[in-house]
Amino acid sequence: MIAALRLALRRLLRQPGPALSALLTLGLAMGASIALYSVLQTVLLRPLPLTQPDQVYHVFREQPPVQAGPISPAGWAELEAASDDQVQFAGIATSTRVLRASDGSSAERLQVAEVSAAYFEVIGVQAALGRTLQPADQDPQQSPAAVISAQLAQRLFAEASAALGQSLTIDDKQLTIVGVMPATVAEVVEEQLWIPARFAQRQQSRGNNYVMVLARLQPSFGVASLQGRLDAISGRWAREFPENHLGMQFRVQGLLAWQTRDVASMLWLLQGAVLLVLAVACANVANLALARLAGRQREIATEAALGASRMRLMGSVLAEATLLGFGGLALGLLIAQLGLDLVRLLAPEAIPRLDKLQLGPAEWTMAIVTAVSATALSGLLPAWAATRMSGAAGLRGSRQDGAAGLRASWRRGLVVGQLAVSALLLVSCLLVLQSLSRLAAVDPGFRTDGLLTARITLPAPTVAEDGYAGMLAASAENARFLDGLLAELSALPGVQSAAAIDAVPLSGSNNWNGSVTVVGRDYPAGSEPTVEWRWFTPGYFDTLGITVQRGRLPRSETDARETVINQRFAAEHFANGDPIGQRIQWWDEQFEIVGVVSDVRQWSLGRESSAEMYLGYGQSPTPDTTTMVLRSELDPLLLAEPLRRKLQELAPEVPLFGVRSMDQIQARSLAQSTFVVQLLGVFAVTALLVSAVGLYGLLAFSVARRGQELGVRLALGASPRSVRQLVLAEALQLAVIGVSMGLIGAYFAARLLSALVYRPAGSDVWSYLISALALALVAAVAAWSPAARAARLPPMRALRAD
Repeated sequence: MIAALRLALRRLLRQPGPALSALLTLGLAMGASIALYSVLQTVLLRPLPLTQPDQVYHVFREQPPVQAGPISPAGWAELEAASDDQVQFAGIATSTRVLRASDGSSAERLQVAEVSAAYFEVIGVQAALGRTLQPADQDPQQSPAAVISAQLAQRLFAEASAALGQSLTIDDKQLTIVGVMPATVAEVVEEQLWIPARFAQRQQSRGNNYVMVLARLQPSFGVASLQGRLDAISGRWAREFPENHLGMQFRVQGLLAWQTRDVASMLWLLQGAVLLVLAVACANVANLALARLAGRQREIATEAALGASRMRLMGSVLAEATLLGFGGLALGLLIAQLGLDLVRLLAPEAIPRLDKLQLGPAEWTMAIVTAVSATALSGLLPAWAATRMSGAAGLRGSRQDGAAGLRASWRRGLVVGQLAVSALLLVSCLLVLQSLSRLAAVDPGFRTDGLLTARITLPAPTVAEDGYAGMLAASAENARFLDGLLAELSALPGVQSAAAIDAVPLSGSNNWNGSVTVVGRDYPAGSEPTVEWRWFTPGYFDTLGITVQRGRLPRSETDARETVINQRFAAEHFANGDPIGQRIQWWDEQFEIVGVVSDVRQWSLGRESSAEMYLGYGQSPTPDTTTMVLRSELDPLLLAEPLRRKLQELAPEVPLFGVRSMDQIQARSLAQSTFVVQLLGVFAVTALLVSAVGLYGLLAFSVARRGQELGVRLALGASPRSVRQLVLAEALQLAVIGVSMGLIGAYFAARLLSALVYRPAGSDVWSYLISALALALVAAVAAWSPAARAARLPPMRALRAD
């Protein structure tokens, strides 16, 4: 074997051009394949760092228009009671809290999770130091306890072990640290602090849903059994509480699948695309090998005539493929490392665990499998074709047996396949690009230029501590603070106006929704309007350029109970009447509708507006996270530092985070489609270039092999132009067949894209036409040089050639 590899290396070095071309082709394709596999392995395939992670599931509520929602504290109490030795449930409610320095000089925002007593047992994590929360910690008479992440402990106390027993001030409340989580938990959750949940003390309204549910199953208790138990519970709720649960169903999804639900299809699609590129590269290498072997026909035939076995002859051919395959692997690993850096740079933030990307054991195993597969795909066909002829037939020459014709057919077939894959990838890329163009052209409902956004966290007492009246009083106090802060910010140089909203459009961060009723109307159970709630300060609509379609804006006084609704709400629930003057029942309050504003894309450019009602800060209980919006005639990012300084001057205890321009937020809304377009474009161009090289090689070889035939044509009076057209016609024939196959495949592939792109247009004629023309142009360019060479053949030299 060593001798065969040495001989193969010498043969490759004698013709370094084709060998280098094959090496680069395989290296690029393998590198892309290994890099994408690393992303798949890290994000989708690597188990979460939990005990038996495949037994942990996310349980969520599906109740149109809600697709994947939490449940109410009252509902959670029933699920918790349903835990037994087969399934155990855990409840979790996440929020943003404020960690304050002991001297009040600074504050920072923390992601906090209120968790039920069984939470840590359900997710399968033990404390690295200290203990986790126990059932006794749920008792309000006990000293408030907390568990913190290893990262937070390291940052606050230099050493995680020093955190135990320390106190933290969270929203003006003292908590004692009783445990530190292992660092690996950061791969599973974003929370940095866990505190006992006291859901039983919260208000029992079944319309206020904020408790997320996890479940751990015993191996003997399957998902179908869990679904059956949940169906029985949801059916009973629909009968007993139809006003809140009619049409509701529970759904169950594995925890890893839940965390990657928004990106899994995209990543599998891209992996499929890169495997197609790898197949094109292998086909190209096989084509180059067939071309080289045609020149060695007599050599191989001589060895066969002297008694060399077919296995030995195939081994010598496979030795070349092995060198190219593992040489491509070495180059591919370097390219894969660069590819991982590129993925980190370009990938949307929605893809989790990207910081864990590396070429680990799984990636090395995949790389070796890829190299072996590439060797087999690019070497077996040439080896079989080269050793198929008998020794005597080979010595007589390829034109006297069918082997040469068979090899030529295989080479044409490989080129056709390359062109088909190139067409499929190019059409797919253009379809996604068209979708991205349509998405970018969507009117978000407001002016995105010149806006700076920044988020702050304010104290927000809970119902259990202060009741509705206490929450309302705290909201009024926060409204006064915001009024003063916004007045100061409006006076900053370059600021035209300033306002606040609980979450800005396109951010996808607002999840406040529920049922309301129009006073005076009777609703069948479960048919009450479902709306999303927004909280705003005066000047918000003017700052963003949201137009008032009817009526006026609410008065700013905190005792005013007025609201505006959007056009979607008006169309759905006031289609036959005027909403102005109607009253909406929300919690224990009634709000008069005084205006209708235009629809705004709140979640993303690709998601249409839902029915919405806007409430003034201080007129109702408000969320603890607020977003300030500043409009400027300058580059809005220039206001970021003055904003930080002003807030530090006025309220150092209020944490500031998420400082972005609206253009940056809009770009995040387009990130996934942009990422797909970028990678598909790279893959399509790579496949196109490889196909062009393959077509050029095929035609150049064809001209060389048909030199005598073409010389005869020229000697008998054929014009150089007709000979050139003959070669171009061969290229056109291959291109037409390959492109036709690729376009048909692209039509069906467009259905797979429909789940990833905005308003997919599988029948977008322009994408197909542009792809066909581009491939035809590439084929013509690749064919022109061999065709011109054929037209310049000296007839007498061609006739003398063997």
